[in-house]
Amino acid sequence: MENLKELKKGEVLFKEGQVVESFYLVKSGRFSLYQERSGHRVEVANVVAGQVLGEHGLYQQSKSLFTAESAVPSVVLEVSFKVLKPRVEGSDALMKLFLKGVMGLLHDSRGQVRSMKLEMDNSPCPQKMVARVFGLIGVLGNHFGKREADSVAVSWNSLRVYGYRMFLETVDRIRGALDLLQKLGYVEFQFSQTEEGESVLDVIKIKDPQFIEGFADFYQFHFYKSGPNEIIHVDPMAMTLAKALVELSEGLAPDFKGATQLPYEQLLSDLKARYRIDLKATHLDLLEKKGLLVQRKSQDKGLLLSIDRQEFAKVSAYWQIIHEIDQWNAKGFVDLEEKKSDEKSGGACICPDCQVEFTEGQKFCGNCGFKLVA
Repeated sequence: MENLKELKKGEVLFKEGQVVESFYLVKSGRFSLYQERSGHRVEVANVVAGQVLGEHGLYQQSKSLFTAESAVPSVVLEVSFKVLKPRVEGSDALMKLFLKGVMGLLHDSRGQVRSMKLEMDNSPCPQKMVARVFGLIGVLGNHFGKREADSVAVSWNSLRVYGYRMFLETVDRIRGALDLLQKLGYVEFQFSQTEEGESVLDVIKIKDPQFIEGFADFYQFHFYKSGPNEIIHVDPMAMTLAKALVELSEGLAPDFKGATQLPYEQLLSDLKARYRIDLKATHLDLLEKKGLLVQRKSQDKGLLLSIDRQEFAKVSAYWQIIHEIDQWNAKGFVDLEEKKSDEKSGGACICPDCQVEFTEGQKFCGNCGFKLVA
């Protein structure tokens, strides 16, 4: 089926990760092809009148690498692949080879531009480097570290030398990642004195190198998989709520399926009192959008909220690291003077959406406008 489709400025034709079922010829206007990474857009191309969109779906049923958004009022000719593919298959062999070659070249070219755009990210710890720098800390800690009672001790000199020679990672980024992990309590530093009396970093004690390696593996899997990677984009509310559910479920035994059940009414009360969160269905939808499944179950004793506590605890800890990486990239350095977000509570009122302190009695956050529970 063929039809003309009009789009307003800002209207999305298809999204990253969506299986596209039609081929589009731009009749007028302009489209922006982009990906979202760390909360900002990475624009790959502008598609104008006479050019095409959705070409990747003509020969394979794959998910789109990009979001196509109308940059100005635009008109496209939409042709369903169900209609187009039989026409292509019915053409002569030379025409089929020509179309396949042109469409493949266009798709590959856009992929190469995407890679180059991502390579141009000059932030202290770009997304494509996260798995590498944290992975090498975990791997080298396990390989070179000396086992102690509650940690693995590794020489800073060995870590930076092997990190550079074997992983081609810069010393500054390795040290920044270590500073971040120290801030979160995953590593400890030991210093020694030079002959000149200068204090220098000597030994890093890594409390759980397997956890750090696991974080790197988690990050690379979701970063490189096709489609949206929502779980590695930290939402402050999702992070706060996940951590709250982990804390409030502490000591509760999981059932035979590994699920932990929280009494719903008590949970609502505790979330209001301790975290100033007025739990709504939208909060649970947000967690599920991020990949954390939450179920409400009705039993004789009342309504229960069911979670995989082990998964929530793991992802909550990973989100804390990603949040600090985002702060590192935003500021240009790891701010060791700033307390990590889960240390801010101690009596202070913290907005669950933006993590900024507010005064007791406020109805709305002065920073982000979030409605606070009275």
